[in-house]
Amino acid sequence: SGYSGSLTVDGSGGYDITIDPDSDFAYSQVINITIDVSDNSNNPINQAVYSFTCINDTIAPYTSGHNPANGATDVALSANIVVHVLDAGVGVDNSTIVMTVEGATVTPVISGNSADYTLTYDPPTDFSYSQVVDVTVAATDTSGNPMTQDAYSFTCLADTTPPTVSGQNPAADATEIVLDSNVCFEIDDSQTGVDISTLNAITEGSS
Repeated sequence: SGYSGSLTVDGSGGYDITIDPDSDFAYSQVINITIDVSDNSNNPINQAVYSFTCINDTIAPYTSGHNPANGATDVALSANIVVHVLDAGVGVDNSTIVMTVEGATVTPVISGNSADYTLTYDPPTDFSYSQVVDVTVAATDTSGNPMTQDAYSFTCLADTTPPTVSGQNPAADATEIVLDSNVCFEIDDSQTGVDISTLNAITEGSS
């Protein structure tokens, strides 16, 4: 069970045997072979026993499926960061996964399996307009092969919405305003905020 094979006559009264396992061996696995056989006169051979060892895993993990993508622009301020860490060998040791965002180590949610872990990080606060966000990911597989640290970045969307003016007092087109009235108004900006140093209010040609 678990194996298939073939038997061919080799021309000298013997047979060539090929055993084909249904699935590949594992990295570094020691395979033990035991052979029992007798001839047509019921003479058994001394049991043949031998073993061999499979290759070691030397394949390091790697990353893929970045969202936002490396170099992306106009990324939403509330974006989550998603990265896949994959390994074609024995699998990623999830205890070795380290993600940093803007130089600080963060704790992503890790899902999937050791061949393809998905890291999802939901920042506790939104990013800033035009912020360049730097991300790094590192990991090691269960054979101790470290990946080359993945460092990438993306840029958040720019603030293109100008400030607004409201609450004018006296109101626009008001009449019968007393002569000693003050002029009041409110300036708001819901994105990056008002740069008060740029304010220039001109009243009757005088600022």
